[in-house]
Amino acid sequence: MLRNCVQGLGLKSCPRRRFGKKSRVVGRGKRGWSAVSGTSTVAVFFGTTESVEEKRAFDYWRSTVMSTVDLQQLDLDRPFSASRMIAQSPHGGIIHTISRPYSLERTPAHIRRDGRDEVGVMVVRKGRGYLENDRNGTLLGVGDIAFQTWSKPGSGGGLTDFDEIRLLIPRETFQSQIGNLRELAGSKIPAGPLNELFSAYLRSFAVSVHTMSEAETAIAIEGALHLLRGIVDGHNPDAEQDISAHALRSLALARIER
Repeated sequence: MLRNCVQGLGLKSCPRRRFGKKSRVVGRGKRGWSAVSGTSTVAVFFGTTESVEEKRAFDYWRSTVMSTVDLQQLDLDRPFSASRMIAQSPHGGIIHTISRPYSLERTPAHIRRDGRDEVGVMVVRKGRGYLENDRNGTLLGVGDIAFQTWSKPGSGGGLTDFDEIRLLIPRETFQSQIGNLRELAGSKIPAGPLNELFSAYLRSFAVSVHTMSEAETAIAIEGALHLLRGIVDGHNPDAEQDISAHALRSLALARIER
């Protein structure tokens, strides 16, 4: 079943689903995942709770889509719903998630079990949330760019309904082209004009990736890295408020509200 190819925040080693410019959706798995087929080698999967009974939606999301983290539902007054698109290639990938609120925690046990080592560069398109990773933590709002690595324990979540796009980058690529991961993991670059440009780029990439060949996907990722490099180089961390007393209190409150 397609669900066996899904692991937590990304993909396990999966049977390749080929697609290209003549791509088409070829079916939906029993657990809500569908694949795209065609002529290329980039894997694209779509997951949604729409095909699951309302009362089972969160359990499905927790056990099938987010199985490499501990997950907690935050809004018990409304039925849970979520959708996710994952595109993965040897050069990196992209994840687009739209969801009701939840919090997650990735522990050392999760890391030992799956050995994931990618870096995620997240753009918040809607909602409020928080992120803790390695030695840093921050609150997140619309337009913020945040950084996380799956190789270090951490937590995070959406405190409201949220829409986020996450660029997946191999750790070595991030270290060589963007910056020091130990300094950036768990931190953010606040919303600004260049963030809006980066968000628009990732949105276009997420919408178009199912039509791209592997070579075209590599070019798209390189373009995203070029934009991101300029944003990171132009960012002044001394202007950040992430570690102010107010931010730390707010972050602690966010964890309590989980």
